[in-house]
Amino acid sequence: MDTPSTGNLNVFLIPIDFSDAEGSVYQFDAVQEQIDLFNEWFDFHSRSALTFNWVFPRQWFRMPRSSADYGIIKQDPTYIERAWELASDGIAAADPSVDFTDNQFVYFLLPRTIEHIATDFGHYSAHVFSDEGRIPKFFGGGKYFYGVSYKGIPRQLWSLWAHETGHTLGLAGHAPVNVAGIDYMGPSLHLMYDQSGDSQILSAWDQWLLGWMPEEEVYCLPSSDLDVTDVDLTPLELPPSGYRAAMVPLSETTVIVVESRRPEGYTIPGDTGGSGVLVYLVDTTKDNDRTGAGQRLAKERFAEFVSPQGNPFLKVGQSVTVEGITVTYLQSDVSVVQSGANDVVRITRISPPTTTVGPTTTVGPTTTVGPTTTVGPTTTVGPTGGPQNDVVAGCGWFGSQQEAQEWFEASPGFGHGVDTNDDEVACGVGDLGGLVDCGGTSAELVLAHLCPNYGTE
Repeated sequence: MDTPSTGNLNVFLIPIDFSDAEGSVYQFDAVQEQIDLFNEWFDFHSRSALTFNWVFPRQWFRMPRSSADYGIIKQDPTYIERAWELASDGIAAADPSVDFTDNQFVYFLLPRTIEHIATDFGHYSAHVFSDEGRIPKFFGGGKYFYGVSYKGIPRQLWSLWAHETGHTLGLAGHAPVNVAGIDYMGPSLHLMYDQSGDSQILSAWDQWLLGWMPEEEVYCLPSSDLDVTDVDLTPLELPPSGYRAAMVPLSETTVIVVESRRPEGYTIPGDTGGSGVLVYLVDTTKDNDRTGAGQRLAKERFAEFVSPQGNPFLKVGQSVTVEGITVTYLQSDVSVVQSGANDVVRITRISPPTTTVGPTTTVGPTTTVGPTTTVGPTTTVGPTGGPQNDVVAGCGWFGSQQEAQEWFEASPGFGHGVDTNDDEVACGVGDLGGLVDCGGTSAELVLAHLCPNYGTE
């Protein structure tokens, strides 16, 4: 992808409607608020290095065909061809009124009444043309993005636009999504995993790749040079101050990333609590395999969280070890913590390194990355279709809370993936993937993966 990560970019928001989905001018004020939120998000994360000039004609451009007639279905093999057709019609309708010179991205705004474009239509290397030239990148969010998440939280267009723009900046996204050794996908903790998840924060890794996290804010020391060091980390949700991440290169292609988080700003408490230290391992030789996403299976990803329990957030006093490097989340009363705002981690080398990486060795800012080295066992399925008793399972493997509880009681030592809040109840309220009311749409509590729209987040 060739969208620059600095400068002022021209982006367009083109409202298009149809005979079977008419637009309303009353939608435009709310959309302008979404544009403002988009700009604020990029201003915060890029430190104002990347800004946008929006062209937003506040009028609906009628398409020559009904939305149903375009036949846009995400999984259909003709999806790209049909998306190009709709985009071409949209550009042609707007062309007499809009100058598309120097466009970096064209977003299409669909009416809230849209029914027949269920998910989206978009492409990032399209052969769609205006009078001023080619428009390679376009995207429009469909009915799904005017709905609510399985928790009942309204989805936002601004975070959708930010997520898609992130891909064109070169971010692979969609990782980390799971704790190493647990095959199921947990709640989203970064915008590039799921723009409608518990957090719209851009991960420390992604901020560094884009050049938005200065070197002086990253504690980086190769594993070969490590002994014992304490690092004071400012949560990513707070204004920049001091170190924002710790990174320990293990080789030319693998690195441990440590970041501090708080449930404020772009993060809500959610299922994980949203507060504490996250540790994840990045392997730039891996590619994302998203074929299991509909079943909430992580499969191979370029990054995985490392945690002693199903919840990726470390608890105070906990440690994790990766390839001879131990990261410990120290007590909050350590003297360098000011008013409890920051987190302190201790990074220790407990075994001699097998690979030496020089102090300036990095994975270049334009590298697009994919999944990670497995740190724990992989969950397998037993003869009854459920997990075996000697592996770590997640709530997504069970058809009910009772089934999960029976397995949990029969599998001592392997239940941390189903009891993430440590209350001795498997897949209960508050556990990752545990009992929910599907955003108020279910009369009784069910496992999260059984909610009708769970797999589409």
